[in-house]
Amino acid sequence: MQFDVLLIIFILFSVASYLLLDRHLVNIIIGFVLLSNGANLFLLSLSGDPGGKAAPVLGQFAIQEMLDPLTQAMILTAIVIGFGMLSFFAALIYKVYVIEKTEDVSDFQEEDQ
Repeated sequence: MQFDVLLIIFILFSVASYLLLDRHLVNIIIGFVLLSNGANLFLLSLSGDPGGKAAPVLGQFAIQEMLDPLTQAMILTAIVIGFGMLSFFAALIYKVYVIEKTEDVSDFQEEDQ
């Protein structure tokens, strides 16, 4: 694995961890997106170096060494799930903003019951 890919993964996880601990809900969503992108890049880096390997299709490339398509399928599934969760979180933050008139978690009012 190349050093620049490791550095990018480290930066994505570091910034995502910082943003997830913030009080503003929009920063929490941005942190979640960066964390999922960092995890996808990490999974892609585990699949190996594509140099000299063929695409995972049959035919004229069947004799050559092929890349494992499982990690690519897992990343595609993670992207779809991440987009669904991002849409849900965006709708949830919008509803919280309409009700509370703020996006700061520390400003939420507690209701006495």
